[in-house]
Amino acid sequence: MFEWIRHWRYGNQYGYETYFRHQERRPLGKPGIILSDLGMPEKYDPDFYVRFMEHVFDYSLPKFLLPIVMADRGIALIDPGNPLAREPFVPNRLIDMYGSFTNSKGQPYTDCQVTWRRPGMSRNPADHGYFLYKGDGKSGVSDVC
Repeated sequence: MFEWIRHWRYGNQYGYETYFRHQERRPLGKPGIILSDLGMPEKYDPDFYVRFMEHVFDYSLPKFLLPIVMADRGIALIDPGNPLAREPFVPNRLIDMYGSFTNSKGQPYTDCQVTWRRPGMSRNPADHGYFLYKGDGKSGVSDVC
């Protein structure tokens, strides 16, 4: 019964979890260390970044939290002159993740109704706020991405 609960908890990862939990902990032969890093594309590719973030959150969050955290509320915008802002300010220019400064009607985002969204993790100094534009509906991408 307890194994069934583990399988329910870990899902398709159950086999990996069982293998690593019950493996021999004493190294045999000549042990080595593997260093790895995330290889990002040299040229900015928004679709790669979205797929990467969805993959990370899919494995790190419980399934019932995914719809809340990965919600799509509109188009996230950042001022290129102040991209790491943590407090509300009046933007000079606003850009979306695809490099556009205008909405679907060709109107600059700075002339549109936008709202300031504060940083999600206030204790993380690398996290920043952004502006949210809801005029064109949902962007098709999570606000987190």
